[in-house]
Amino acid sequence: MNEEVIIGFKRFNTRAVIPTRATSGSAGFDCYLPTTLAPISNGEIRIVKLGFGLEIPEGYCVRIVPRSGLASKGLLVANSPGLLDSDFKQEIGVILWSVGGIFPLNQGDRICQMTIEKIPNCSFQEIDELSPEVERTGGWGSTGVSNETP
Repeated sequence: MNEEVIIGFKRFNTRAVIPTRATSGSAGFDCYLPTTLAPISNGEIRIVKLGFGLEIPEGYCVRIVPRSGLASKGLLVANSPGLLDSDFKQEIGVILWSVGGIFPLNQGDRICQMTIEKIPNCSFQEIDELSPEVERTGGWGSTGVSNETP
């Protein structure tokens, strides 16, 4: 069983909804619109406030990502994933980008999702050489991922 991490939730809008998991196995927490807004037009990028802020424990971060159902229709998170550091103490906004038409933005809509991630304590050390890698050719995407049509 995983250790429970407590994330503080502060309302900036009385209609803000605490993010929820759709199932116990969901990695992401759905985020809801606290108010109805004008629809977002095709090609438009807009910051939409979620009506709350979070108290993220030190050593963790929150990533804001699109909901796959909306993304498949063309409503994306423009800076996906958006990153919230533990010292960010303001109302959270999501940068929406419509690439698939006009989307209504209604109160209660699940508009994006967030994941909570543990950040390792790291430091950088300058070195003279990198260790050898497994021999391969082809550069970017050479590990078997291809965008080419067969």
